[in-house]
Amino acid sequence: MKVTDHLFYRLGLLLTGLYTPLLVSAGTSGYLEVYEIRCNNRIDPERYLDPAQTNYEHDAFYSAFDITHLLREGENCLGVMTGNGWFAQNTGWHGAPFSYGVPMLLRLQLVVDYSDGIRIVSGSDESWTWQNGPVVKSNIYLGECYDARKEVAGWSEPGSPCSGWKAAVEAKHGIPPLLRPQPIKPIRKKQVLKARKMWQNAKGTGFPPISWRLTSGWFPRAMSRPLQQR
Repeated sequence: MKVTDHLFYRLGLLLTGLYTPLLVSAGTSGYLEVYEIRCNNRIDPERYLDPAQTNYEHDAFYSAFDITHLLREGENCLGVMTGNGWFAQNTGWHGAPFSYGVPMLLRLQLVVDYSDGIRIVSGSDESWTWQNGPVVKSNIYLGECYDARKEVAGWSEPGSPCSGWKAAVEAKHGIPPLLRPQPIKPIRKKQVLKARKMWQNAKGTGFPPISWRLTSGWFPRAMSRPLQQR
């Protein structure tokens, strides 16, 4: 199997009802990549393009947030989807060498504090598994290529099939010397703008006009096309 830079990671968790969860926090950095974190197939809080850009030769940022409301008693599943992000700028900018290397690193820590003082800490290690995701190519400025045929239904749901998933391995190279908390607020979704019209180029590709006031965002669009048609 050819490994891409856009992976699904997941870990199954078993939380007993012997104690009442007081606070469950997840601290993660896509480490060198952008990431989307899920718990039981739910995404929260909404954070986009984390972690923030930095000089990866010196340090990398991590984020921490409360996910207590996403968990349930019994089986749970923690999932992370990664992408190239700020670290791997290997396209665009007329070929300028802005990439720090091949990312594919993830560091995550889950802390469960119970009301009786018991604390359980679980980190990303060889017990995690991974698989290629449907995103086959991405760039922080140029967007992404998404192959819907490679979607994995319910990949962050407890009890979902694990056939074909590989065991994670410990990273030995490309690790920044310092890990620091992200010093800025996360990017969040603020507004949904509806396209007033669609343009079409000579190749028949349709796209909405882009306002100069739009600093970042994406275009949700549902479509149905024959296999192999672009």
